[in-house]
Amino acid sequence: MPSNYRKPLPSETQQVLERQPNELNRVVAAMVAASNRIGRPFSEARMDQLIDDLAGYSVEAIEWAMDQWGRTAEKLPTLANILKLLDLWKQDHKPHETCPIECRTTHGTGYGTNDVLWLFKKIQAIKALHSRKPTKDEYRAMFKELNASRQDGTPEHFKGMENWL
Repeated sequence: MPSNYRKPLPSETQQVLERQPNELNRVVAAMVAASNRIGRPFSEARMDQLIDDLAGYSVEAIEWAMDQWGRTAEKLPTLANILKLLDLWKQDHKPHETCPIECRTTHGTGYGTNDVLWLFKKIQAIKALHSRKPTKDEYRAMFKELNASRQDGTPEHFKGMENWL
């Protein structure tokens, strides 16, 4: 059994019973998408077991973890693999104790790890191509492209600040 596995609390067990059908469909769809990318199907029994094991996690976290695994792995994930990814997701979506109140109230609603990595790659490409840092206009264009590609668009607390550079 993985070292970070814990028995669900009674309140989490109740959550299993209360998960909405559309949420369950989203979890199943994420698992199917990951297995399709890998080229191997989950057995129905394994999928049911993973759904039960992941009942205490948000649908968004499970979708993210399955998407990451499906894009980067060559085999189906074990529960331990998924739990490691869910820990990463949790770290990226919980406020740090040293965050000011403004950060705590908006934490997890702004740019995430994938957004920052995307920006970093864009900046590195400009540096490699032109041997310089991006210009303010290039930064603005990168943020405009990033915000257009995000599922929720520009984070709410950044709206109106698009030209801050």
